[in-house]
Amino acid sequence: MGYYSSFSYEIQEPVYVNPDKIKEIEKKCADEKMWEDGTVSGFADVKFSIEKRNGKQKLVGINLADTYAKFYDDRFFAEALSKAIVEGKIRLHFVGEDGTYWGYEISNGKLEELQAVVVSDTEYRMLRYFLKGNFAEGIKKLREHLCERSCQLLTELGKRLEEGVYPLHIMYDDVFIIYELV
Repeated sequence: MGYYSSFSYEIQEPVYVNPDKIKEIEKKCADEKMWEDGTVSGFADVKFSIEKRNGKQKLVGINLADTYAKFYDDRFFAEALSKAIVEGKIRLHFVGEDGTYWGYEISNGKLEELQAVVVSDTEYRMLRYFLKGNFAEGIKKLREHLCERSCQLLTELGKRLEEGVYPLHIMYDDVFIIYELV
């Protein structure tokens, strides 16, 4: 058996490549010795689609016979591609058969692992300002959210005190308060 995953990619910025290094990647991935020693698996039949633009070689596609395979060679492929990129940025995405996500953001000589983070819609609305570099607006939204949560907690605390419930146990989102009056 083995661990199957699906592969996709996303060109973040136009990606220009060194055509000789691209051919080298294709050649290495097609080499049966690389398959036998386990260096290459899911990218064994990789072919790149390249277009000539303004005297440069632009990457327009990464083609595989099957995008659902055993991609044990994901890091090998990502590192090789980072050495072939002259300028631009691309992301490689993988989702395992168990739903696990991983990936890489690749640019000229740089490889950065991508992390999956699950957030609620409310949290995303706050975070998106930070992600887009608008820190002032992000801090404002975060402050509004924290004030709203504080008011809700204090309201709940007040209700419990009026009801004479001691000790107090309040669960609100990720905040658990235990308050005991002596």
